[in-house]
Amino acid sequence: MKKTLFLLILIGFFAGIHSLSAQEESDTVRVLLPGDIVFSGFGAPFVEFSSLNSQFAVFAGAGGALMINRTVFIGAYFQGLTTIHYMEELATVVNIEKPRVSFEHGGIWMGYVIMPKKAIHGGISLKLGWGEIDLEGDELDDGVDADYDFTDRIFNIQPQVEVEFNMTKWFRINAGVGYRFVTGIDATYLDDQGNRTYFYSNNDFDSFIGTVTLIFGGGKKQD
Repeated sequence: MKKTLFLLILIGFFAGIHSLSAQEESDTVRVLLPGDIVFSGFGAPFVEFSSLNSQFAVFAGAGGALMINRTVFIGAYFQGLTTIHYMEELATVVNIEKPRVSFEHGGIWMGYVIMPKKAIHGGISLKLGWGEIDLEGDELDDGVDADYDFTDRIFNIQPQVEVEFNMTKWFRINAGVGYRFVTGIDATYLDDQGNRTYFYSNNDFDSFIGTVTLIFGGGKKQD
């Protein structure tokens, strides 16, 4: 029964293919994508301003993406914390005199540019990244980092809205505001009372953000 049903489906499939083929002109090639789609790409270093553990924080990063008609883009990015932040309340827990925070993440970068031919226009974007938060010691005199092993693997979500300035056909300046959501924070330790306590909380890393991005590439779409 199963073999018969499969044979009937197979016959029907090829009959449908033959019927569709007969309706097409022999010299016509059908395509799935319209011919006026233009692909381009860009590279972009950026700086991000935010808050970390209730302190002003600066991140630096870069990314690149494929663009479709200078409106939709998808690519990848990576960024890391550049300012210095301590969690001295955890000094006795990790046995480091001044435990310093290291925070980096990278992943998918996607977005939509609104009316890209206008000299000043808008856009929206989203970064979805995997990364880690570490506690580490300050660099020692001999140039060797203090030992550390207090890592928390996290997932980062950053939506934002933007305004973009076309400086030339191949160079744009982008300024954006958004919010950083950090999920997956779950590293714990035993406190003096024997209670399991988190090293960090979401409130330490969730923050409003502002970005400045320099975009090179993604040339003008032809009319």
